[in-house]
Amino acid sequence: WDEDGADLRYASRGRGGIWEAETVDTPGNLAAGTAIAIAPDGAVHIAYRDSSAADLEHATRARPTAPFVLTTIDETGNVGDEADLVVEADGTVQIAHVDRSNQDLRLSTLPPGGAWSSSTIDAPGSVGYGPRIATDPSGGLHVVYYDNGADDLRYLFRPAGGAFASPSPVLTTGNVGRRSGLAIDGTGGVHVVAWQQSTQDLEYAFRPSGGLWSPETIVSTEQIQDYADIASDAAGNLWAVTFDNTPEVIDRRVVPRSDLLLARRPV
Repeated sequence: WDEDGADLRYASRGRGGIWEAETVDTPGNLAAGTAIAIAPDGAVHIAYRDSSAADLEHATRARPTAPFVLTTIDETGNVGDEADLVVEADGTVQIAHVDRSNQDLRLSTLPPGGAWSSSTIDAPGSVGYGPRIATDPSGGLHVVYYDNGADDLRYLFRPAGGAFASPSPVLTTGNVGRRSGLAIDGTGGVHVVAWQQSTQDLEYAFRPSGGLWSPETIVSTEQIQDYADIASDAAGNLWAVTFDNTPEVIDRRVVPRSDLLLARRPV
């Protein structure tokens, strides 16, 4: 996001090369809640919100030398906020985002060779905030998001070719989940981290494929603030990242901090 021009910017770097940046979309108040993913065929997909029109937008580029193709995906009400994006193995693009008009969770889908469609996947109540979306090796679709009414982190799952099951709670103690991260490992295990606003801790939950959730606190000695994400590498190691806002005392003065904190769990 280019704050000066409120444009959508894109930067790329070839292996061993240098970063090159360009403007993807302008004008308007663009790029809020931006997410990016690379399809199996190498195409770049970007989801973002046009805050001027309160719409969900999509930009895609088939190859590095091709121009970006821009599409308005969902314009029903005040939608497209806090978008997250995943591309499935068959090339289907899935975008989870917030419908602020109705305070619901929306999903926009583009099948290969098809057209965009959008639907509400969790309502009523004040749900769907900060969604994170991922796929597993079997083609299942996973979404975690914040329930603003209950102050909990919720979870939705849809098996390949099936329908979404009823939403279920993941983390419920205190005000937890307004910021979260989601990763699926090679066995289909689901890993979630979330910001615990009540205690300023970093919470974690694991669910083996077809199993039950096991929660734990992984960072409690620092003051965690407003961000959480997680990834699983090819070897199965887990990497979690968050902000550490624990103040320091220097020469008897309390000095504010905002550091990036990385936590690792080896296999």
